[in-house]
Amino acid sequence: MSIEDVLIAISEQVGGLNIKSVVLSNVPPFIKEKTLKEILERYGKLTAPIKMIPLGLKNPNFKHVMSFRRFTYMIPNSQNELLNLVLKIAVEGKDYTIFVTSDNMRCFLCSEYGHQKQACPKQQSANNSAGSQTSPKINVQENNVGVKENNAAVQEKNEDVQENNASLYSTREISAFLDETKGVRNPQFDLFFPDLKRFLVSCRAVMINATVEELSRQKRYCLKKIITKVKKMIHQDMKKSSC
Repeated sequence: MSIEDVLIAISEQVGGLNIKSVVLSNVPPFIKEKTLKEILERYGKLTAPIKMIPLGLKNPNFKHVMSFRRFTYMIPNSQNELLNLVLKIAVEGKDYTIFVTSDNMRCFLCSEYGHQKQACPKQQSANNSAGSQTSPKINVQENNVGVKENNAAVQEKNEDVQENNASLYSTREISAFLDETKGVRNPQFDLFFPDLKRFLVSCRAVMINATVEELSRQKRYCLKKIITKVKKMIHQDMKKSSC
């Protein structure tokens, strides 16, 4: 059991622990994890190692190539605020600017915040009812998120992508994804959104419901391209599974 799992277990018993996912952007590969850890510990307690994020190239020969972004999990000193830091690190007499942002840690199994998939309290109940073919109903509540599936508006003609009473990814999550992958030619969508069908429906809902202030015209243009790519990926997966 990892340190993070222990902290999550304690959080469920006593409450109060607000574990957040933290993304570090614009980090040169030669900056050591130890250096980043020492800086981040000024702002809270790290609960996981700092890991590199793959660049997401399609060519399998370059899957090992990492991006200039890294991620970890931590409990900030100010638990009610999200981190939004601009750090300057001097290496061999040269300054490097690093951006640090955080969000509440989210479980991609039940879509609730505060724990990961492997520590999801609903996973155990799902395993106990493995003999049943119907999935348990999931009720998800989020603050300041009003995007929900509209049975008529978010479906396109001749598409077989549906949501089974599950909450969609929020406008803020999709907007943050667009910010983090800006300039990345072929980002790994499933690294951020493991459920691609749900991500596709969420993108359509955001395009319909989000205001210009929430999602700029430039981001909408990028999102249209992403929707096309994700649709192709889903169709390819369907063909593979049918073979």
